[in-house]
Amino acid sequence: MRAELVTVALTGDGKTEANILRAMAERYNGAEHALKLPENIALLGHGNRKTEHLTGYSTLRAVQTYVTKFGFAKFVFLMDVEHVETPKNMCSEISERLKALGFSSPNIEILTSQAFLVSCNLGSNEVSIHVVIAGKRSVSRKI
Repeated sequence: MRAELVTVALTGDGKTEANILRAMAERYNGAEHALKLPENIALLGHGNRKTEHLTGYSTLRAVQTYVTKFGFAKFVFLMDVEHVETPKNMCSEISERLKALGFSSPNIEILTSQAFLVSCNLGSNEVSIHVVIAGKRSVSRKI
């Protein structure tokens, strides 16, 4: 399948997210669209060897590999809310994290309170990332 038709799904180590993404892929994959579910993004994102456990924002580092080596430009990124440091300003946090990873010109559209569409650049490549923050932040976490 051509890279421009594929959306790559990225998530940390959560089993719930993987099950949701599998169900989405079964329902929506077709002739015009496909959702790619990597078995282990750490292997692909780090030169075919697992060097660390990817969770939260660190998972976005795999985007660089998918863009530069394989030409993919569309991504779905699911992350648990526990990895969000500033829940009241998620857009700014997402933007800063992407810039720290080498992405430029992040434009963030708020879809819901915990879902965002990010358009940005990685070098000369235009990249689109749907960011979904899963879960609710507990009161005890704030104390």
